[in-house]
Amino acid sequence: MKSYHINTGILIFLFIVSLFTACNKDTEETEFEVFADAYTVTKLVDGEPKTAVAFYAYGNKNIAAAKVTPPEGEASSVQLAASDGSSYTFYKEPELEDYKTEWPTEGIYVFDVESTKGETIQETDFLEIIYLEIPEIVSTSFNTNALTLTVKWETIAGADGTVVKLTDKQGNIVFISYGLTPETTEFPLGTGSGTWTSSVNSGDELILQVQSFIIEPGTEEELSIYNIAGIAIGEKEIVWGQ
Repeated sequence: MKSYHINTGILIFLFIVSLFTACNKDTEETEFEVFADAYTVTKLVDGEPKTAVAFYAYGNKNIAAAKVTPPEGEASSVQLAASDGSSYTFYKEPELEDYKTEWPTEGIYVFDVESTKGETIQETDFLEIIYLEIPEIVSTSFNTNALTLTVKWETIAGADGTVVKLTDKQGNIVFISYGLTPETTEFPLGTGSGTWTSSVNSGDELILQVQSFIIEPGTEEELSIYNIAGIAIGEKEIVWGQ
């Protein structure tokens, strides 16, 4: 798979701006359309691999409300919230308590979405459990002259790509890289290597994440970032400048 540009970042995996916003206007003539995506997120919690589910709805018009009904039924439905970066995107990312040692339920997840103009649409996404190994960060090194942090990790078998991210201790994204090829195992975080959402200073305590991902089988390449099957996150606490 070729490298591709990821526009910004939102939360657990990447900041995505809706595919439609670049080419469509929010007008009465445009039919309301939505991409729906449910995917697994796996990481170490208290030293143990655990998994939860993330939900995204990407519209070609401003979204007013969205909910997801899992295979378990209406009683387990999940309300989505608007992203800070785009009212075309509603999402729900896992909280710490959502991660479980058991795999999530595989099956059809139903997305009910309403636009700010009152239009409604229902889309579905089939959640297929595809195992993806958690990335192992093997080393980090800081170049005091170039002010770059280089991270190295082990190759992840079966991954379609990787994203490198920095967050603060509250989980707010500081930096997110462009999409990297699955063969990439080393990356320098610096000017021009991704999107910085805030500045960092020497001594700042941050969380470094290497996020490998796998795309739903059979997805066309131009739609890949809207059809994630699963993400696995390797994390390490760092101090900027060390």
